[in-house]
Amino acid sequence: MYKVRSSGNMKKMSKWEIWYYTKKKFPIYGTNKYATLQEIHRHGLLHESANIIIYNSKKEILFVLRPKYRFGGGGYENLAMHLTGNGLLLDAQSCVERKLGIKEKLKFEYIGKVIYRIEYKDVTENEISHTLIAEYNGKLNPNPLNVEKIKWMKFEDVKTNSKNMIWTNEGIKQTYDKVEKYLKRMVV
Repeated sequence: MYKVRSSGNMKKMSKWEIWYYTKKKFPIYGTNKYATLQEIHRHGLLHESANIIIYNSKKEILFVLRPKYRFGGGGYENLAMHLTGNGLLLDAQSCVERKLGIKEKLKFEYIGKVIYRIEYKDVTENEISHTLIAEYNGKLNPNPLNVEKIKWMKFEDVKTNSKNMIWTNEGIKQTYDKVEKYLKRMVV
């Protein structure tokens, strides 16, 4: 069974979350094989993920606070997901609908990708991390299984605010210059 990390506020995972981490299969990059997220991270298998940056017409970027009991939870960051093999854009649309309640089709722009490997205590992130960006100005309905809180932050304040994890996430950190140029061009 998937072990839940606790940082003071222990919550039990739902049946869906347990299934998602221990039963749902994700593609192992460069093979025809699939593995659970638990297996992928335990054995450091190369897989694909995506960081999704949502901005609005007020020159703000959306941050989500993952629940503390979730791996990597407890800090604000950009929206992130593991690719399921359905294609980057379909997976991204599914992610924003599942996590933020966005039903309208977003126009995602591809910023770039990086490959990185980081070893934690008992897991290894070995990812090809894609970065997507999209504008959204509608109402959000966050799913509490994935998002504890949301907040919008002015773009010029994001880079200097160390409490936000977006620029320390490897996938974003290594593509930051491209993200910054894109936002300066799009959010005039």
